[in-house]
Amino acid sequence: MQTRISQVAVVILGSLAMFALSACQQGAQSFAANRKSQAIPQLQAAEEMDYSKADAAGVDPVSREDFYAQAEAANFALKQLQAGADVPQSKIDDALVVPDEPRSPAATASLIDSLGEARKLDNQGDKDYAVDPVFAQDFDVQDRKAHYVMKNLKAGENVTRIEINDALEVPPNP
Repeated sequence: MQTRISQVAVVILGSLAMFALSACQQGAQSFAANRKSQAIPQLQAAEEMDYSKADAAGVDPVSREDFYAQAEAANFALKQLQAGADVPQSKIDDALVVPDEPRSPAATASLIDSLGEARKLDNQGDKDYAVDPVFAQDFDVQDRKAHYVMKNLKAGENVTRIEINDALEVPPNP
């Protein structure tokens, strides 16, 4: 009799756990659908604004390239969402960024500082993986990209947002 009660209790607890898990999954699906429905009009607006700024009179070629690249990123994320694909929030956030007008000296200085921080992380990763040349190479390549972009920004050269974003990436260092 005691065994039968234990078996019934296990079945009931198992059923409750499955019900709770199902409710959590439905909540997560609802949250994802809501996020998607909010992101679509935002991406459409960002894409439109990027194209508008790119086509404006007097826009320099580097800024125009930045605007077009961002418009394409917004368009890509938008099409993926509309097709029902799961788009990471970081990709949506990146696609929603509308590039600034030509950078001010203060913005350039801030970018140079950020690139310096990225280089420090790259150098640390290079040291951490000194025994594994494959991983160390990833950090070395990123350090070189950051150095190149920093050098060009300091020299007053035009650097695209794509080059800057690429140089700011730091490989994962577990």
